[in-house]
Amino acid sequence: MVKVYFENYGCSANTNDAEIMAGILEKNKHKIVDNEKNADVIIVNTCAVKGPTETKILKRINKKKNKKIIATGCMAEAQTKLLLKNKNDISIVSPDNIDKIKIAVEETYNNKQTILTGKKKIDKTMLPKKSFYSVIDIIQIAEGCDSACTYCITKFAKGHIKSFSEENIINNVRKGLLQGKKEFWLTSQDNSCYGVDLYNKTRLPRLLKRISRIEGEFFVRNGMGNPNNLVNAIDEIIDAYKQDKIFKFLHLPSQTGSNKILKDMRRQYTIEEFYKIVNSFKQNFELFTFSNDIIVGYPTETDEDFEKTIELIKETKPSILNISKFWPRPGTYASKLKPLDGSIVKERSKRLTELFKKISYNNNLKYKNWSGKILIDEIGKIKKTEEKEKMQEKQKEKTTEKEQKETEKTVVGRNIYYKPIVIKEKDLYDNNILKENENIKNSLGKFITVKVTKTDTFYLEGKIIR
Repeated sequence: MVKVYFENYGCSANTNDAEIMAGILEKNKHKIVDNEKNADVIIVNTCAVKGPTETKILKRINKKKNKKIIATGCMAEAQTKLLLKNKNDISIVSPDNIDKIKIAVEETYNNKQTILTGKKKIDKTMLPKKSFYSVIDIIQIAEGCDSACTYCITKFAKGHIKSFSEENIINNVRKGLLQGKKEFWLTSQDNSCYGVDLYNKTRLPRLLKRISRIEGEFFVRNGMGNPNNLVNAIDEIIDAYKQDKIFKFLHLPSQTGSNKILKDMRRQYTIEEFYKIVNSFKQNFELFTFSNDIIVGYPTETDEDFEKTIELIKETKPSILNISKFWPRPGTYASKLKPLDGSIVKERSKRLTELFKKISYNNNLKYKNWSGKILIDEIGKIKKTEEKEKMQEKQKEKTTEKEQKETEKTVVGRNIYYKPIVIKEKDLYDNNILKENENIKNSLGKFITVKVTKTDTFYLEGKIIR
């Protein structure tokens, strides 16, 4: 038996790869541990999307001296040479070879370096899985995409779109329900191109509808999808989203507000098509959570281009905005372009961030006094002020009433619009959701009815109602 520890980076699809590897290892009598000090082998599940993340991962690997390490994830396929240069005895398993993780772990444990790279078709819905969450079930519906963006290194790791079996996905949802799962995340590099490789058009709406017809009380979160495939299936995707079990959550990245930059990025859609999708959702859903991704400072982005991005954000008013400063990724076309001055990129990012804060605050005001059902899917983190931490270290004074309030335990629940609503632990006990002295973790997976009592820039607070 080999004891294995996972250090995970990146997206939900990457997390699911880690769950699959853990499931394979447990099936083969190996043990997953939650502390790297107790591990015989450490699996670092890497992400290659951003340069700062890559730097952090390489530093983390270097710190694990005298440890037997396997690098998995996107860097394992797209940046094999970099990983070996950083640590020449590291073992490597690429995303398309995770079904062989047992071999890699056993050989690495026995001091034999193992390198398993290369692309192949593998339906990951057929592999064992050890879920890392008690309520949430991550299900990959495909791997790769049908795009060729100039800045993206993930394409080197994941390749062209490979849609997984619709029946296997459905069976995975049913299996998850039997295991007590209540929230299903459908994920991939681009959900919108699910089925394109098999049917020359997206089959995502059909998949969402079929899952919605499965008996049981649960929610489904559809992951990120690029506009180019959805724009030709707007009516179908809207109809699928009208199903009661589908979170009204749309992750639709524009990356910019300029058609010129979209063309430079080879994004395969126009800003007008992006607007068409967003406006269709606004016309059909009074409330929904809209998430957008923006790359600030693409090498060919002018002040005029950036102003168009500002205009797009003002017009569409996203609920979530993932802002990334352009970072050249090795081997990509965009990495050969002359980068913009760093101060310009920093200023643009700051300006966009400040704009989004105002939009987010006003968006959340729409939920004031909202009431309805939520699913508790997360334990809130215990907040500590810097002042309190100093007090604890010095062990001098008692915490103030304000600080005690800030350290109060909470849970987070999602409503049908995928808005996170914070509920205090005391409220769970007062309303018999939890019995006296019962662990707060036992509230996970419970559906409760709440009323929003407070709105802030990035969160909502609620009270349980009968």
